[in-house]
Amino acid sequence: MTSESTVEMKTSEAPNQLACLVTAVAHTEEQILITDRAGAIQYCNPAFERVTGYSRDEVYGENARILKSDRQSPEVYAELWSTLLAGNIWRGSLINRKKDGSCYAADSTISPILGASGETTGFVAIKRDITEHLRLERDLLEAQKLRTAALLAAGVAHDFNNLLTVINGYAELLLEISENSGPGVEYIEEIRTAGARAAILASQLMAVGPLAGRPGTESRCQ
Repeated sequence: MTSESTVEMKTSEAPNQLACLVTAVAHTEEQILITDRAGAIQYCNPAFERVTGYSRDEVYGENARILKSDRQSPEVYAELWSTLLAGNIWRGSLINRKKDGSCYAADSTISPILGASGETTGFVAIKRDITEHLRLERDLLEAQKLRTAALLAAGVAHDFNNLLTVINGYAELLLEISENSGPGVEYIEEIRTAGARAAILASQLMAVGPLAGRPGTESRCQ
């Protein structure tokens, strides 16, 4: 095959490849945003519109700082721009603001677009909404903390119940010896009554441990 034929083949394939690229970008779940060197938005894909609530016409020409939230430290943005202007790829998480004012967490990869002579002409950002993922992580962590606390409470209650068994046993023994009469019997009765109530409470706390470990309690947070 001659070099001319190879060039013709590559040229004829270019429109198909471009069409495939456009289709892929339009259907990906990741948000894709392209800006010029100054940060003015030149393109966004449907996923970006769906997540942020902005239409393509609304953001075209706008600076990407419209996504900036007050929940991100200035140091993060400083490090981001320092990395990009040095010609390097920046990766990290950003808290972005939607059109309606609400915020979402985005796992982001931002790359400089280089011109023919190697200069930076713009930037392309690929972002994935991880808000729900982070929420599930927090729920799971909270569930694990609650389960640990419940198991600890059940363990303490078990030891406490053992002590109560001794106290209640001696209270019963004292009542038998005194034959429920004589000085101090009313105090022994109070000890036995309080001990019985404490034993009920201890049993309830011990039941919390097995409840926290039931299958399905943690599955809701996964």
